[in-house]
Amino acid sequence: MQSTPTGKVGLLPDRPVFVGIASGGVFLGQRANQPDFLTPYLTAIFDCIGFKSVHYLPLQATAFIDQARAAELREALVANLKLESSLGVPRDHTSRALDSTGAS
Repeated sequence: MQSTPTGKVGLLPDRPVFVGIASGGVFLGQRANQPDFLTPYLTAIFDCIGFKSVHYLPLQATAFIDQARAAELREALVANLKLESSLGVPRDHTSRALDSTGAS
């Protein structure tokens, strides 16, 4: 990172960054029961070093999932990651959040 009169400038070239987030609770969408502090924090950090194409892949409500449902959601998360990677999803995109009921 380099400090300039207009602010911080990342020195690394931009490249896609994919962050998988597993949470026992729900932090995105209409059923959110806790604030999302992680994604804005990570976005700021990655921006400081030069990575501007950050994509979040949340898996929520894991505390309420049985093993079979967890396997289904894990496969959906990996498929979403592969799809976004091949499509070059634009910056500030947050993937559809998955929870134990399949709701987003």
